[in-house]
Amino acid sequence: VAPLLMTFFMLNLGYLDIYSSEIKENESGDAFLPGECFWDPLAIMEGAPDSMKRNMQEREILNGRASMIAVAAYIFEEGMSHKPVISLAANDLLFEPFFLVPFVQAWLDTQFGSVSYIDPGI
Repeated sequence: VAPLLMTFFMLNLGYLDIYSSEIKENESGDAFLPGECFWDPLAIMEGAPDSMKRNMQEREILNGRASMIAVAAYIFEEGMSHKPVISLAANDLLFEPFFLVPFVQAWLDTQFGSVSYIDPGI
């Protein structure tokens, strides 16, 4: 199954590369930026000045780089501890629904009354 899935992904990436080069040739010309194809599918930045669009694209690149560093940190942590990241005590807050954390439950109870959470597993 894995080789078939990888082949599917590679074919789709090839199609997107060909499609974006068609956009570059036919629509944008020299103004085309790499990664501009499908960058704003909801047209949120439509009508915004070019400087604002460029700023948002730079932010998106920064977010992507930060997420790559975070994944590398998880891999490093698993490699050093020889345990899955989700089983380490320091990461309890990362892999548990936030409303189930005891101090968050206490804060929610003070804010919204004494309504308690009913565990659906019971």
